[in-house]
Amino acid sequence: MDQLGTENYSLWNLCLGYARVTDCALDGDWLERAVAGADVITVAFGTNDIISGAYGAEGSSSAEEIETAVRSIVKRCTDSGVQSILWNSPPFELTEALEEIRVSYSYNLTVEAIAVDYGASYFDAAALLADEMYASKTVYGQHPNDEGGTVLATALAPLIQTVLES
Repeated sequence: MDQLGTENYSLWNLCLGYARVTDCALDGDWLERAVAGADVITVAFGTNDIISGAYGAEGSSSAEEIETAVRSIVKRCTDSGVQSILWNSPPFELTEALEEIRVSYSYNLTVEAIAVDYGASYFDAAALLADEMYASKTVYGQHPNDEGGTVLATALAPLIQTVLES
């Protein structure tokens, strides 16, 4: 078994910035470059869509809108032979209505099913970053601090290795 890093792999992270899934699902230059050169793509969308919605829209995207866009991205990756790792939306200081989109009304309830539907992998970032007593409260800050980043990286690295070996 090769250790991660002993082979030449390309890993793209689609999001973890101020990106929104609806931007990427347009299948423009950004996604085109990713699927053209990546072996694995992490799809870590949800929070920005919940907070601000699609570019130019007023208000948040619904769980259904986010799910449709994520499905579009993962289908594009699968059709291109690129393996995907889907993240759920981590805890963030959201209003009650927005928290319902994230958890109660299903975005986080659908991500794992999307992964199954497309033969992708699932990464439960929310469980790693949430307070054990209050799933909507983050332990490591709105944007994970160094400790939170280490927690994520420590859990994600073996999953990436498994995906590359499959």
